[in-house]
Amino acid sequence: MDRIIFDMRLITMYKKVGEAKLEFFGCPLACKFCSHRMQERRDMSLDQVVSYLSEYEVKRVFLGGAEPVLQKRELGELIRTLKKRGKEITLKTTGFDPTFLKETLGLVQSYIVEVKGDLDDVAGTSRLVNMPEDSARAYLSNLRQSLEVLKGQKVRILLRVIPPYVNKDSIERLGQQIQGYASEVHLVQFMSSTSDTPFEGITEPSPPLEQVIEMGDALLKYVPVVRVQGDGMDSVLRA
Repeated sequence: MDRIIFDMRLITMYKKVGEAKLEFFGCPLACKFCSHRMQERRDMSLDQVVSYLSEYEVKRVFLGGAEPVLQKRELGELIRTLKKRGKEITLKTTGFDPTFLKETLGLVQSYIVEVKGDLDDVAGTSRLVNMPEDSARAYLSNLRQSLEVLKGQKVRILLRVIPPYVNKDSIERLGQQIQGYASEVHLVQFMSSTSDTPFEGITEPSPPLEQVIEMGDALLKYVPVVRVQGDGMDSVLRA
């Protein structure tokens, strides 16, 4: 029987010494500030992707982009294949599909879970992900379930610091919510990355880096490591 060929929808893929990165096309969220939604789609077969990643020198593979789990059939096959070939896998996700994440346990070495802020802030999340509040509420429920699934795994929380949605108070609440689930948090000053586009009148890196660092310091009560990244700065804070 001929092997089934899965089509994969990508934004880009590239390699450097020892590692490779794939960015997948498509996302269940509709964040207006995310540049990935404007990037072109690149179709490839699973076999083409596996061949690209099969060189011995490629030891670590990052699977991210918009949301790779949206293509879970193809992604699952890719992850299983890479694991068999001895690759170390990092998977980035919005946490919208806890069932699939459960299937990756033991195959993926580390996870990056992108959140939008306080996991109880339905109204704020609704505006950030550009969805009705009932859809945002369902997404947050799935995200919490995903964190439960990944508890005990190596998990980094990724958060764009978008004012006023992410502030001192919401950071404290988020810290309490991810305590015991995350081993690290990565805070990114909004509009300091090429992944960001202007949103609600914010066109320059915001808020001031001093505020982002203060938020990072506050999170050290809940996680041991916080990476703070912004306009001209990349620093690691440790408890």
